[in-house]
Amino acid sequence: MGHPRKYHKTYSTPRHPWQAEKLAFESELVKTYGLRNKREVWTAENILRKYRRAARRLLAESAAKGELAGHTKDEADQIIA
Repeated sequence: MGHPRKYHKTYSTPRHPWQAEKLAFESELVKTYGLRNKREVWTAENILRKYRRAARRLLAESAAKGELAGHTKDEADQIIA
């Protein structure tokens, strides 16, 4: 985890940074939404990736148990909110 006062990287760079399609798509996102740089695009992708991962985990738990209850229901409500 590290020290709370230290800055931590909030994004992950693409595995293949020189793909023409990805470069063009990211450039369009930067222009469309008025972002400063592609790092902001990567940060947003990272945030979405965390939400998707949590949602998939909750769906798997609900499929196994049949219904959300207790802590998993609270966590699902937080994700939706």
